[in-house]
Amino acid sequence: MARRTARHVALLGLGITAGCALKGDVRKVGLEVEALQTQMTRSDSVRRLERDSVLAAIGVIQQTLATQQNYLVQLRGDAK
Repeated sequence: MARRTARHVALLGLGITAGCALKGDVRKVGLEVEALQTQMTRSDSVRRLERDSVLAAIGVIQQTLATQQNYLVQLRGDAK
């Protein structure tokens, strides 16, 4: 019986220590998180630049359409 209890205690101790992270492991995960955050920040910046570029293009297209619409209104008036 004592042998069984000692075996259970040893297995429990092994299970507890296996679940603990070493300092090096924690540091490694910290570095991976920092790298991921940096990558996400860069990705956000790229998306922001792309969005701004698309919005500028839409503005130019809207201005062109407004100019053409004014031209057509004037042309209709001249035709009458």
